[in-house]
Amino acid sequence: SINAREMSVVEFIYEPGGPRPSNCGYCKSRDTNFTEGVWAHRMTCEDFQDLVDRGFQRSGKYVYRPVNNRVCCPQYIIRMDAMKFRPNKSQRKVVKRLHRYLREGKGSLDAVDAESDMNTGKGSLDAVAAESDMNT
Repeated sequence: SINAREMSVVEFIYEPGGPRPSNCGYCKSRDTNFTEGVWAHRMTCEDFQDLVDRGFQRSGKYVYRPVNNRVCCPQYIIRMDAMKFRPNKSQRKVVKRLHRYLREGKGSLDAVDAESDMNTGKGSLDAVAAESDMNT
């Protein structure tokens, strides 16, 4: 017998001609964002993980993936095992500065941003978030 609590309930809405455009949340361009997805009224962890493994993400009950060849700002999923993350020296310095700023109000967050190198990820605020999440 199948337990109804162990089943996903999703609603797929067919759009003739493909997905309708919406405004971009990044660059604010009009009618340049296209996604395909389902409304997940109830979804098991296994079903959600299967979708995540196929490039889907979630916003509330809407589980979707961008249609990257039609959008103005393509989104790419980067997955990392947070439990295995070890910040490098530059990232640890940024965390120290941020903690000092939050604790004492000394310095400025501009110093944290100046330390950041977004191309390599060294010193980035993403590392601060990852470090913060690991310590909570």
